[in-house]
Amino acid sequence: MSKKYEAAAAEILAAIGGAENVNAARHCQTRLRFVLKDQGKVDRKTLEAIPAVLKVIPTEGMYQVVIGTDVASCYEEIVKLLPESIGQDKGGEEGPKQKVSPVTAVIDFISGTFQPVIPALSGAGMLKALMALLVVFKVIDTSTQTYYIINFFADAVFYFLPILLAFCQAQKMKCNPVLAAAVAGIMMHTSWTALVAAGEPVFFFNIIPFTLVNYTSTVIPIILVIFVQAYVEKFLNRVIPKAVNLVFVPMLTFLIMGTLALSALGPIGNIIGQYPVADTHLPLPTIVRG
Repeated sequence: MSKKYEAAAAEILAAIGGAENVNAARHCQTRLRFVLKDQGKVDRKTLEAIPAVLKVIPTEGMYQVVIGTDVASCYEEIVKLLPESIGQDKGGEEGPKQKVSPVTAVIDFISGTFQPVIPALSGAGMLKALMALLVVFKVIDTSTQTYYIINFFADAVFYFLPILLAFCQAQKMKCNPVLAAAVAGIMMHTSWTALVAAGEPVFFFNIIPFTLVNYTSTVIPIILVIFVQAYVEKFLNRVIPKAVNLVFVPMLTFLIMGTLALSALGPIGNIIGQYPVADTHLPLPTIVRG
């Protein structure tokens, strides 16, 4: 599928100074994103003249090449021409780091965290729209099991959004995405939601108070939690001997981050995110056969 971009990939790499000028490469929905060692080596006129390139957007710390919705196919060919560590955006030899403004860093962080989730959100939104049309044209009724099932098909993305964001943010911050998703799972576990529903004070070791907050469908709490987890995990990997690293890093990560998430970081994120928003959930029906 990506074969038609073989020539374009080679031309793009040559125009940005060659593979040796690339520190990292990735893509979003429409753009190739390059972190370059020296942006001065880019031949912008040649780059813009490549037929596959729609637009070139140089920014501080990153060079963006707009390809369009077929960007993934072009990226596949770009990766083949780069060292594996660079093509997968895992670091490698990065050379001198470029200074990046706080605004650019924030935009890059938000883009790297949310862009991978967009297809799932788009699919869920379209499924909601389809469900509404089926109701309007009387194909299904809001009281049927079919309506109920399609509704939770779409709601799953929103309900488990913290887990999806945790995984993507961990990849962006170069910590373990599976551990991050597991920590999000701690915050959404049915045992915790049962404690929240009960409404009685919760204390960890009879000392640390846990604030009763339901974290399903939330965004800011998990972003704060994984931001801290990235540094906690890296610290643990640095101080714990490699021989027992596999066992004790995950155990301590769960213990430390579970405690911080439910006692401090999650509640803080919940306060920050408490603005009036529309409920994404359509009303659930009284189920009847059909």
